[in-house]
Amino acid sequence: MFAAIEGRALGLTDLGSPGPGLFPFLFGVLLTAAAGLSLCVDLVRVRRAAGPDDARRQTPATDGLGRDRPDDHAPGGGARVLGYVSIAAAITAGMGWVGFMPAAFAGLLAMVRGIERMPWRTALLTAGGAAVAADLLFVRLLKVPLPAIPL
Repeated sequence: MFAAIEGRALGLTDLGSPGPGLFPFLFGVLLTAAAGLSLCVDLVRVRRAAGPDDARRQTPATDGLGRDRPDDHAPGGGARVLGYVSIAAAITAGMGWVGFMPAAFAGLLAMVRGIERMPWRTALLTAGGAAVAADLLFVRLLKVPLPAIPL
């Protein structure tokens, strides 16, 4: 949501062409929608998994005392969704200070290394490739004026 708000503040259009805030706005809207959908799917799964005698979600993980605890890093887990939303907001906020490429690379690296737990080499290649691909697509091909690296 923060990414969409900040993107809108940057401006969605600029003299009939995409403005600097269009990409962050769309990214924020899509991420917010994905997070909401993920939350709804998780709620439905929890309700289906809970039997009439047990309203809690059962997982194999325990808290060290033998009690069940939810796996927040499972697909759609709360910590995972919060991580993606937080990183997306940080990318959007950081673009104004360091430019699009460094912010995108750092954010994508945090996503694939921290949330997805990829090995360092794979994470660096994935983040670098995705940041370059985004730059080629949005800045070069679509001519979206994203913030450049300040000198």
